This record gives sequence, structure tokens and C-alpha cells, in this order.
Amino acid sequence: ATAVAGDGGDCVLRYRIELLSFERGKELWELTEQQKLDTAAHLKALGTERFKSASSSDRGGADSRTEMSGEYAPAAVLYAKALRYLCAVDLKAEESNSELKRDVLSLKGTLLLNLAACQLKLKRYEHAALNCTKVLQLDPSSVKALYRRGQALIQTNEFERAREDLERARQLEPSSSTAVAQQLKLLASKVQVQNAKYKQA
Repeated sequence: ATAVAGDGGDCVLRYRIELLSFERGKELWELTEQQKLDTAAHLKALGTERFKSASSSDRGGADSRTEMSGEYAPAAVLYAKALRYLCAVDLKAEESNSELKRDVLSLKGTLLLNLAACQLKLKRYEHAALNCTKVLQLDPSSVKALYRRGQALIQTNEFERAREDLERARQLEPSSSTAVAQQLKLLASKVQVQNAKYKQA
């Protein structure tokens, strides 16, 4: 490194960096089924860090919120990328034992739920509802999927479907009653607004 005196007595540091080696990461098709799963899990962890960072910004007030709700968009990208790795896992491959299959399906459900949570924050309600539906195809009793799809359907004005999902979530998990009640209150408010518009038409 060389230091050169600058204006006002400041020093400007100049560095020469030499790349001694470079190792290319493996392409998706070069990975084993277990490596694909491990990579998806790593991407999920990165996405969750971004999501938590964005949640902290939201709690900090309007001044601390950045465009597109902080880190929610990058978190969604990481979750989607993780899902691509999972979709590439050949569950019929010889090395794909029952434990691997279970882990893949479990992680897939979690990633879809996390992605839906991001999409709710980003106001991509139709995408959120679709991903929750995919979770429910894997686990029809997923309370989080029912609750988040209910949230999304309220925003797309599909009120009856939203009510069914929220009531089902409350039935499966009574401890969710407070959160469900808040969403049902929002639903009732939006129904009232819609009915008022119809009367004016």
C-alpha cells in the first residue's frame, strides 16, 4: 500500500490487489441431491436474516422504513432461489432416501410460507395466496398457510374464501383467536365499504 499526502493533510491510500486463485462454484446440475437440499437450507437462512432485518425496520417507525419495506424484496428473492434448488432435487433418485424426501418437503413448505409472508409485506397478494395454497396441498392443516391466505384474500376482495380460511385456522389452533379476530374485523370493515359502494352505484 502507498500513502500519498492529500489536501488538508489527509492521506489517500492506494492498494494493489492481486487475485491468486479463483474457484468456480458448482452448477445446479453438478450438485448431489443432498447438496441441493443443503444449499436451499443455506439460502433460507440468508433470507430469514433479511426478513428479520426488515421486520426490525418496520417496528422502528416510518422514518426507518426503506423503499419496498426494507429487506423484504431481497428476502423473497433468496426464498425463491432456495425453492429452485429444492425443485431440482430428484426425489426418485437412488440416493433420495425417505429421510431426504421428508426434509425436502418440510423445507419446501417452510420456504413457501416465508415467501408468502414477504409477498404480503410487498402487497403481492395473489402470489401470496397461491403459495399458501401450495403449502395446503402438502399440509391441509397448516394454520400459518390458512391464516396468511386469509390475509391475502381479504386484500383481493375474496371475502367468503378469506372468512373460511380464517375460521378454519382458529378452529385448528384456538390460540390464534386474537390474530384471527383482528383479520375478521378488517374483513368486516372492507365488506362494509364494498356494500356502501354498491348502494351508491
